Amino acid sequence: MGIGALRDLIAEKDTDIFGVTATVTLKYEEPIVTTGIWSAPDVDDRPVGGEFERLAPKRIMSFAKSDVPTIPRGTIVEAPGQDGDPTVKTWEVDATDTSLTMHWRVVLVEVDC
Repeated sequence: MGIGALRDLIAEKDTDIFGVTATVTLKYEEPIVTTGIWSAPDVDDRPVGGEFERLAPKRIMSFAKSDVPTIPRGTIVEAPGQDGDPTVKTWEVDATDTSLTMHWRVVLVEVDC
């Protein structure tokens, strides 16, 4: 088995084990039902700006580029949260954390409904 095939197999197994069902809705597009993988929350030790800003963890989710070819800021994601609660919440893409060869890592903020 080559390195590429092994990498694809690992990505597939990660999705099977750690993935949650997510609906991604880009502006003016049909919703895409896919699988997202939550990453450990990232805490910024020194926020930019005033000294009284709150240190809140960044919620980061990954999506396969083969399922979601683009995911700009403002995209709506409906998925369960990281705490294991199966209740679907509404999230908005606040930023792209990383764009890798096979997937996006985006920062999500919960939308108050």
